[in-house]
Amino acid sequence: MSLTTPDRIRRLQRKLYAKAKQEPAYRFYALNDKISRVRGT
Repeated sequence: MSLTTPDRIRRLQRKLYAKAKQEPAYRFYALNDKISRVRGT
């Protein structure tokens, strides 16, 4: 069993981190949609 995070998930995490740091007041309301989309592809 591999415990490493897939590359596409890591890319999404980095993008979300950068957005949160750039705009601290921004609210991520539709993360479920993005996570489902990444997992489904």
